[in-house]
Amino acid sequence: MACLPARLSLAAAAVLLAASLATGGARARVDLEGATIVVPAEAHPAERHAAEELRRFAERATGAALSIRREAPESGARFFVGPSAAMRASPAGFDTARMAREAVRVRARRGAVAVAGGSPRGTLYAAYGLIERGLGVRFLTPQHTHVPERGTELRLRRDRRHEPPFRFRLIYDAGVRGHPAFAARRRVNAVPRAARYGGRTRYRHVNHSFARLVPWRKHGAKHPEYFALHDGARPTGVKRHQTYELQLCPTEPAVRRIIVDKVLAQLEKHPDRRVVSVSQSDNTRYCRCSDCRRVNEAAGSPMGAQLQLVNAVAEAVAEKHPDVLVGTLAYQYTREPPKGIAPRDNVLIQLCSIEACQIHPLGARDCPPNAAFRRDLRAWAKRAKQLGIWHYTVNFSDFTAPGPNPWALGPDVKRFAQRGAVTAFMQGGAQGAALAPLRNYLIARMLWDPSRDPRSVIAAFLARHYGAAAPAVRGLLTTIRRLSRESGNHPDCFAPVGAYGLDDPAVVRAAERAVKRGRSLAKSAAVKRRLERIALIRDRLRLQPAARHVRGLGLDSPFEPLPVERAKPLRPRLERFLRRARALGVEHVAEGVSLEQARRIGRSALGVADAPATLRAVFAE
Repeated sequence: MACLPARLSLAAAAVLLAASLATGGARARVDLEGATIVVPAEAHPAERHAAEELRRFAERATGAALSIRREAPESGARFFVGPSAAMRASPAGFDTARMAREAVRVRARRGAVAVAGGSPRGTLYAAYGLIERGLGVRFLTPQHTHVPERGTELRLRRDRRHEPPFRFRLIYDAGVRGHPAFAARRRVNAVPRAARYGGRTRYRHVNHSFARLVPWRKHGAKHPEYFALHDGARPTGVKRHQTYELQLCPTEPAVRRIIVDKVLAQLEKHPDRRVVSVSQSDNTRYCRCSDCRRVNEAAGSPMGAQLQLVNAVAEAVAEKHPDVLVGTLAYQYTREPPKGIAPRDNVLIQLCSIEACQIHPLGARDCPPNAAFRRDLRAWAKRAKQLGIWHYTVNFSDFTAPGPNPWALGPDVKRFAQRGAVTAFMQGGAQGAALAPLRNYLIARMLWDPSRDPRSVIAAFLARHYGAAAPAVRGLLTTIRRLSRESGNHPDCFAPVGAYGLDDPAVVRAAERAVKRGRSLAKSAAVKRRLERIALIRDRLRLQPAARHVRGLGLDSPFEPLPVERAKPLRPRLERFLRRARALGVEHVAEGVSLEQARRIGRSALGVADAPATLRAVFAE
């Protein structure tokens, strides 16, 4: 019987974070001139790709042309990529048989460097670690890889090892999800499918699944009792587009049987899956029938009835698939752990932070919503052997406005690791979200190694991505951080810009200074192109006087057209914002609001096309 990986205790997590890079302190010198990369003929595609990546970036950084061979030469430096008899027999050799799937090790000794890890992604990730630490390469964005020029001699730690604490790492942002090669380089293991990138982790994201497991179209008409009793009635006459509003009755025995059968069938069809999802729909209309109410009242949380159902499914799954986890969300009404009901060892609790503050880190003592989340995080960490995280990293009501959370994300990831979380789903936004490149880079590096100093990661990204213009961008970010904290607010991930304290004219002035000064300091066309995202922030903030009148730009009150005298000067600002957003590939300005919708609504609001009937039609889309 396969053993489930135990959730790390706090002490074990602390030890892991402190010792994840525990290595011999001495350094080895390796000359790349005339060096050879050795990869066996039977190597996995990801190991062959690791060899190619090492050769590619070594040549770009040093000019040295490394050769790739199946057998090691007798002279010159040799990089043994992947596990093989030749690697084990080399002076730097080691055994990978007992290494975890993504554990990595780079060992250097007497002219030999062994680069390997667990299968199938460990060797590729070990190679990227060597490329970053040995060559100074940084994978900043899909379009920007920083490759410094350097000499051919590398100075490496004699022995470096690491095992990431999160077995599932997904940054749900268009800047990562749409770029599998970049995701692999950033060690985001839930995106790439191709074998050369090591494929996707067997873990899966826990998501809303009730509607798929017990579909209304199959069961609703004959068995309304399968669905939640809410407001004194079971659902009737549900249309297809309304199924997302349904919840199940988790105490109904037939519901349990249907879900068990459906989950077991899924696992037979997809035997490689490590996680199956059994979780609530995305609404708060949970069941209030007498049986559910009795369980939930005793448990002190609506999670009581849901966790009973999930435990029953997990028990059935364990009999046939002992290495599979049954995942469920601790989300909104189920976030608080129930009394007297603990999740089975093969249940993955994915805790969601949707109510948390986007300004302060979760550890902030003077932030009430974060204090409440910390309480539930501590409680679940004690009860759940398998703990996952769903964290929100963007303002869903306004993608192009600058959110103040980069300074909170690093400490938050550290906290999740310290509490023993094994999965992390970091939900961002669509293409073009403000500060997304910085956020994505920071999150990826922290998920791989939470022991890093997030402030150093932020500083390094700004310096490498913006070069001489970095101080100008840093000045804007400092203003954003200061004003958001001075606001005294604790907004969630759906708040308007004003709730973040960013409707202050000082932010607009800081953005204008950043763009102007950045362009004057920029020493290349590439940096000037990167500053276009900062210019988009400026353009968005210049529209703040009309924000509540334009859906998708911080709408926080019913729509009302601006008076003509106020609207007229804002029209060119809107057009400038739209042109720059389009040029940058921005597809959505808010969750569910496309750039085209924002264009039509914005023009109507500012009197460019002041036809009330047209405006109503746009809102009806």
